Amino acid sequence: MIYKPEIYHGFAKKPPFFEGWYYKQISSDGENTLILIPGIFIGKSADDTHAFIQVYDGRNGTSWYCRFPAESFIASRHEFSVQVGASRFSRDSVHLDIHQDGVALIGDLNFSNHHPWPVTLFSPGAMGPYGFLPFMECNHAVLSFTHNIEGMVSLNGAILNFSRGKGYMEKDWGSAFPSTYIWFQTNHFNAPDTSLFGSIAEIPWRNASFSGFIFGFMLKGKLFRYATYTGAKIQKLLVSEREIELIIGDRRTELEINVERHHGSALYAPYSGEMRTQIYESLSGKASVKFHRIEAGSRISEWEGSADHTGLECVGSLNFRF
Repeated sequence: MIYKPEIYHGFAKKPPFFEGWYYKQISSDGENTLILIPGIFIGKSADDTHAFIQVYDGRNGTSWYCRFPAESFIASRHEFSVQVGASRFSRDSVHLDIHQDGVALIGDLNFSNHHPWPVTLFSPGAMGPYGFLPFMECNHAVLSFTHNIEGMVSLNGAILNFSRGKGYMEKDWGSAFPSTYIWFQTNHFNAPDTSLFGSIAEIPWRNASFSGFIFGFMLKGKLFRYATYTGAKIQKLLVSEREIELIIGDRRTELEINVERHHGSALYAPYSGEMRTQIYESLSGKASVKFHRIEAGSRISEWEGSADHTGLECVGSLNFRF
């Protein structure tokens, strides 16, 4: 299971436990963005335990939390195959059949040309060696930095065509989300197979905590990894109401990142043993990136670009220690 971060990890887990898969779809013309988050929450009481599908319509910032009985959640032990109610989710496809108050969502989407975070013997995905530790509060996996989409859906009577669009896929599982974190992602650069993902969080560790980070920058299909466990350093982090400025690097390469901050829509997240409205995600920001190589102590400009449709979440005090 450690070497298959995409599959369901919750068999025989004690509460509280959550697991959710994040699908982001953007149409080829950029007019439509749809976020889908199927998952399950196992609470300390039967009333708290339930399956869910979160739906976020990027056109107008409307979101819905569709709750289902826990027994409607069905997951394979051997492959990435999850069912919530009448809807089905996997690496290669999504079948939607949701009819609840305020939302009617039906349709089929197919995915191809995935670019996952590599899984190796000593690094089972984006968590690196931390992925081997069973007591982490929250685990994260990048299942596809970018992939192709074919298909369309009907959302409350509106037809959203995602054929020839771009997708992104990740997941989280554990007991709770971090109390404070920054997360952002975009794959809408002009260069093909180019994507940026970043996360900085305050991570509980035994009786204390530390500020950790994971960044992945895929440039034309080649992945550059910057994380607490790789020896990379955050050299600059400035967070204002308007933007996030960041410089991160190691001995060989360096990224300068600027992400706009915009008002977001509410999503549910696991905190204090329950699912509640806790985070706000925006989808309309722009991310700018400058990529440098380090040679003989000098920074050499290698590539720069910007991307729209950047997803961003900023939660908590954002007081990190590096």
